[in-house]
Amino acid sequence: MAEGKEDIDAALAHMEPLLRDGGYIPWCDHLVPPDVPFDNYLYYVARVKEATQAASTLQTRYPCHSLGIGLPLPHGQPGDPAA
Repeated sequence: MAEGKEDIDAALAHMEPLLRDGGYIPWCDHLVPPDVPFDNYLYYVARVKEATQAASTLQTRYPCHSLGIGLPLPHGQPGDPAA
């Protein structure tokens, strides 16, 4: 995030396949480093929001269900829309 918007976009481009497949939640896994300008952080947050919203409109291989996030329900189980 410290390097700028182009680097943020490049990093998020690598996440797109993970978002399309489902089950991946992008975010910082630690504190945001002190050398990250606040404007870059806000840009990152906005781009992650855009990417996750776009991915949520796609059909995923592993949809979230109430009985197991990221795991498909066995056919006929409670919560299975086909049941």
